[in-house]
Amino acid sequence: MSNITLQTMMLLLVLVLTSTSTTVVGRTHVRIMNELQPEYLNLTAHCKSKDDDLGIQEIPYGEFFEFGFKPNVWGTTLFFCSMKWDENSPPRYFDIYKSGRDKAKRSLYWWMIKVDGPCMLNWKTSDFDICYPWNN
Repeated sequence: MSNITLQTMMLLLVLVLTSTSTTVVGRTHVRIMNELQPEYLNLTAHCKSKDDDLGIQEIPYGEFFEFGFKPNVWGTTLFFCSMKWDENSPPRYFDIYKSGRDKAKRSLYWWMIKVDGPCMLNWKTSDFDICYPWNN
């Protein structure tokens, strides 16, 4: 193989690896908004990953909590949250970021928390119309 061809191949390999790693390990942001109606309740959220505990967050109605992270290169990043708004009811659980479900979409995730479950902002429709049930 000639030196020019080898150099060209090496340059292409470096470009591919650089662009892939930027996509995989770029920073991701998650915003959790409290929209617990009609009572306008405060939301208590406790979000964690395998490696990070973000602590207990008290989110007043109409406010939000936001955090950022770098997804791992293996595509297995998971942040899960327990959420509670009534002292007499059990906490609800939800995977607020799940690589297999979310990584291909974008790097900014806005969630609206409702009593029925969380709904993610659909950037195409500008509405919170991607809704999920609470985890079992």
